[in-house]
Amino acid sequence: MKNEEQEKEEKETTSEVISIKRSVASTDFDITFSDSVESPPYKYAELCYILREEVKEEDTVNIQLSNYGGDCDSAATIVNAIRDCKGTVNCIVNAPSYSAATMIALAGHSLELKPYTYLMFHNFSNTETGKGGEIKAAVANVERVIHSMMSSLYSDFLTKKEINDIFNDKDVYVHWDDKDLKERISRKFKEHEDD
Repeated sequence: MKNEEQEKEEKETTSEVISIKRSVASTDFDITFSDSVESPPYKYAELCYILREEVKEEDTVNIQLSNYGGDCDSAATIVNAIRDCKGTVNCIVNAPSYSAATMIALAGHSLELKPYTYLMFHNFSNTETGKGGEIKAAVANVERVIHSMMSSLYSDFLTKKEINDIFNDKDVYVHWDDKDLKERISRKFKEHEDD
């Protein structure tokens, strides 16, 4: 049970899309993503500022994911902030997480899937409007950017075949109890194992 002094030592920021708890007494940040990764990316400006400017090298950030996925532009904004973060970023999947949330899950220094959870990877979904040529150009641009992002983030965790399957509109699931999960995590986060 927290006493009054501990309560005063925590700062909490909550919006409709994210909750951020900062312990003033220690170097821990707890960030919770629930529901979906919403558009537009500016909804995550405070989170990105915290990750880039307030988190120090000795700090630990725990990102809790329970997320249906969502907007890839917002996911890219968050992923870039995680990669710019000076501290250690741990991603913890507390409930099945999909799509754009998988990009966030694989952007940190470590990954943990809690029991009964999974990550669902799939090709992008998009809605475009405009004249025929504009739609084709917009979809080609989105495909280029998102496939590049997926190739970078998913490499070492997923196999080349699995990534190609995603690009060919097949869904890929990785469950908490898959026999090869530890190997996947080890391959993906090998440079951070000694941290």
